Amino acid sequence: MKEILHIRRDPVVVRIIVVLPIVQLLLVGYAAQMDVEHIPTALCDEDATAASRRIALKIEGSRYFRVVPSPADHRRIKPLLDAGRARVAVIIPRGYQKALAQGRQAQIGVVLDGADATTSRIAAGYLQSLLAEESLRYLELRLAAGGRRIELPPVNLRPALWYNPELKSRDYMVPGVVGLIVLVLTLSLSTVAIVREREVGTLERLVMAPLSPGELVLGKLVPYLFIALFQAAVALALAHLLFGLPCRGDPLFLYGMVVLFAINSLGVGLFMSSLARTQQQAILTNVFFIMPSLLMSGFIAPIRNMPVVVQYLTYAIPLRYFLEIARGVCLKGLTPIEVWPQIGALVGLTVAVLVAGSLMLRRRL
Repeated sequence: MKEILHIRRDPVVVRIIVVLPIVQLLLVGYAAQMDVEHIPTALCDEDATAASRRIALKIEGSRYFRVVPSPADHRRIKPLLDAGRARVAVIIPRGYQKALAQGRQAQIGVVLDGADATTSRIAAGYLQSLLAEESLRYLELRLAAGGRRIELPPVNLRPALWYNPELKSRDYMVPGVVGLIVLVLTLSLSTVAIVREREVGTLERLVMAPLSPGELVLGKLVPYLFIALFQAAVALALAHLLFGLPCRGDPLFLYGMVVLFAINSLGVGLFMSSLARTQQQAILTNVFFIMPSLLMSGFIAPIRNMPVVVQYLTYAIPLRYFLEIARGVCLKGLTPIEVWPQIGALVGLTVAVLVAGSLMLRRRL
């Protein structure tokens, strides 16, 4: 009751609890998208023929490219790339249609802004697919004109996209935001709550009260557990209503994993509070834990792309297991049987940090 009253009487904490998680969800949901579309593209058509115009129309009609005003001379393309007005330049040289008519290899030049490596790689893949389709079309026409009608290509690739048919990066990112909200909220508030008592000199009064160390820890942490669970419920509801996040699995199972992860984060906060002497130290210690969790959990970049040594270190990151469970439940409809290794790892880490935090705090008390 003391901790609940303290939270109610601190308007700054109340605003942080109510506003910050919603702002985080909206920012990531609307801004942090990995999909690359409408890439500024300079299109230099030096051939100015029907064949070159067909290529230009395919590029202009693609949602992946946004053609900007471009010169007709490829030597004037560089200023557009230097100024950042274009990330990609497509150059159709003179003689393109003539080369196609004569059956010779027709070349198209593509210049990519390597300063933005991710966008450049994706744009190169889009253009390669588009031009390969056009190349097959001309090959079919030439074979048909020669009297040999065959179906090309001989192997027809028909990919089927499961779980995320529209390839929305938002559906992949938003479940991680829920975990991030729980982590930041519980870790920050629980750590500062105990350190604040020590800093202002009231921790000694609590120690002298007829409370066991376990009761003291529960009294300090349980209110923040309920706050985290409330915010997680709000975040999941907003993710579904605003961003259309699917939940193909059991929502109760997903929320149970939120509860487990929140307890884990409280245990980490308990351990951190036993190390810090001041609130400033507690905040810096939290940053030291949150940043590696964000970078090494698979929230931003796939773990398999990391160096082998770092991949082994990620096994000690609780957020990694929660992300795998949340994404699996939301996108694939996985059940507890299918994610039991992640559940077991998260339970083990939770028990470990709670025991370690309680022992460390008991020694300090």
